[in-house]
This record gives sequence, C-alpha cells and structure tokens, in this order.
Amino acid sequence: MIESSLRATLRTTTSDAHGRVDALVGGGLVDDAGYRRYLRGMYRFIVASQAALGPGWPLEPLRARLFDDMQALGMAPEPAAGTGLPMPTDDAARLGWAYVVAGSSVGARQLLRDAETLGHGTAGRAGFLHHFARSPLWTDVLSQLSAARLDTQQADRCRAAALSAFATAEAAFRGAGDELTR
Repeated sequence: MIESSLRATLRTTTSDAHGRVDALVGGGLVDDAGYRRYLRGMYRFIVASQAALGPGWPLEPLRARLFDDMQALGMAPEPAAGTGLPMPTDDAARLGWAYVVAGSSVGARQLLRDAETLGHGTAGRAGFLHHFARSPLWTDVLSQLSAARLDTQQADRCRAAALSAFATAEAAFRGAGDELTR
C-alpha cells in the first residue's frame, strides 16, 4: 500500500505527540491497574472524540463497549472535563481528529494480547479491545486520507485537529491514573 502524502504529513506532524501518548500507556498493559487506567483514559478520549467528530462517526459502539468493560471491573466511568482545545469545525479538521482515533485501533491489537494475558478474555472485560482491534475504522480513515483533496488551509486545519486530538488523548490518559477505582 502506498502511503498518502496527507497520511505521511499527519504522521510527521504528530510524531512527538504520539510518543507522549504511547509513553502514558506505558508500552503495554502489564498489570490490572494499568488496564484500568487504560480503560478510563480511553473512555475519556472516546467521549471527547464523539463530541469532536459528531454523529457521522461510529464511536457510540466503542463508548458503550468501554462502559461495559469498566462496569464489569467495578469501575464508574467519568469523562474528563473539557481540555479547552479547539474542536474540529469542518470535514478537513474532523479527518485529522479521526486519524488519531482510528490510529489507536492499531495499538489496540497489541493491547488486546496484553489484556488477554492478564486474564481479561472475551467474556465481558475486554470487549472494547476485541471490537476495536478488529474494527475497519483505520482502513476507512486511510481510504479517506488517500481520497482527500485539501487546499492549504484545509490541510492546516487537518494537522491542527490531529494535534488537538493527541493533546486530548494525552490529557485523558494523564488524568486516568488520578482516580481510585470505584
């Protein structure tokens, strides 16, 4: 597959931000506390992403599965307060944000293996990761990136939204370790 120039630009633009978010997830899920932090952070990020992307993006099933997994572990999901970051206002910006959300499904493949190693199989506590790791969201966004014909201002908004999405994810995961499991 040939990488689109927009995808390559987004990858370059967000490289540092991506690294910061990856560092917060800790290179994988090594214990139950880490898994719980991941679920809490991802829940916050998906809720914020629903607001950013709107109803045209299939995020409600992801939010619902996260909620179910958290409930199965006795957790009470609470979305983080707003970050004050700009939200997408047009399709180009939403595409930048979607790049980040969909890209996280790639990492979900490894995290699913980690969750299974911790004993969170398909029966109730890793439904989100099972679904997300197998979702077509990343492939769909890659197709949209390849087909996108953005002018300079639209491309700028796309990149800025991707950075805002990563900043939102970073805030969501940073705050995820601060709360006690309920």
